[in-house]
Amino acid sequence: MTPPDGRDQPAVPVSRIGPGLLAVISCIAVYGLTAGMSSPLISLNLEARGVSQTVIGLNASMLAVAMLLCSPLLPGLIRRFGFRRVMAWSLLGEAGSFLCLPLSDNLPYWFAVRIVMGASATGLFLSGETWINQLATEAVRGRIIGIYSTMLALTFGLGPLLIPLTGIDGWWPFLTAALVVLAAGFPLLIAGRQPTGFENPSSFGIPAFVRQAPTLCLAVFLFSYVEMAVLPLLPVYGLHHGLATATAAAMLTALAAGNVCLQFPIGWAADHFRRRDVMLVCAVAGLLGAVGLPLVVARPWLLWPALFLWGGLFVGIYTVALAMVGERYRGGELVTANAAFGVLWGLGSLSGPIVAGLAMDLWPSHGLPAAVAVPIFAFLVVAFLRRGVTAGEAAAP
Repeated sequence: MTPPDGRDQPAVPVSRIGPGLLAVISCIAVYGLTAGMSSPLISLNLEARGVSQTVIGLNASMLAVAMLLCSPLLPGLIRRFGFRRVMAWSLLGEAGSFLCLPLSDNLPYWFAVRIVMGASATGLFLSGETWINQLATEAVRGRIIGIYSTMLALTFGLGPLLIPLTGIDGWWPFLTAALVVLAAGFPLLIAGRQPTGFENPSSFGIPAFVRQAPTLCLAVFLFSYVEMAVLPLLPVYGLHHGLATATAAAMLTALAAGNVCLQFPIGWAADHFRRRDVMLVCAVAGLLGAVGLPLVVARPWLLWPALFLWGGLFVGIYTVALAMVGERYRGGELVTANAAFGVLWGLGSLSGPIVAGLAMDLWPSHGLPAAVAVPIFAFLVVAFLRRGVTAGEAAAP
């Protein structure tokens, strides 16, 4: 891999992160605690009330539905109200949703509140990621996004640890979650001036962006598809291969550890080599991890390092995709590109668990790795073909 054009200038030290970037990263990192807490809290609460696993899964899918429906609204909201207000209102909507949940045990009511929570998360994450990309300088863009991804993964992983402290019954766990969400808003007060240049609408819409950047769009869809297929079903896969319950659950811990530890090195690579090539390396690692899972699942000395590398390297696809979209687009176009990412994330998150679940029903022993490996392989075929087309266009007179 060779350094990309335009990035051979002396790099700005990562330590010189401006207050705006630090504030936005801190805001989303603090919110990550609540995001990591909310899913198991709501699922455990519903299970304690005797709700079926199918309904619990449908309730959890409301986040993806909300992101799919609300992402196209984001460019207009940011143009009219600005990043700070959209993020602040999103935090208030999330906190209010947590406070509303204990008011009723009505199941349709909880579905409605979960959609509001998903809409709030959509506004927060897409606005925050766009803000970060707009402020990051090109020389260190990959590392800045790597820091963001690391902090989000770390706090998201710590979120479930709040549940033993708060329990799942009564007001206390929901009040705690609401207070943590509100605390995430304080960094916005020191964020300084928010980025400008978003007042004019984008010259293209979401469908046009998908046609302009098909590889990036497929990468985001693939990332969310695999993530949402693996997280709920990997422990089940471990149980099918004779692992104890605690060991099967620890497989997710190994994935999360790789996610936390490897995003900054991947961001560094994205700043020093061609980002498309770094993304392809991450995708190849994802394919090897899926294909190799049946070979290592019964060998602990191979399983844990394999999961660590698989989790960290494959998540790098999204880290690099964010860096690439920030490299190519600015202003209103960047907002529209991130909104497209939200739509694709929603589609992938909805389809991943369904396809993987069906695959495991049809092939209990290896349905999960097959459901993951096939779309990664298809992505690599498309990406390599597109890489050749792009290289040919660049060489043409």
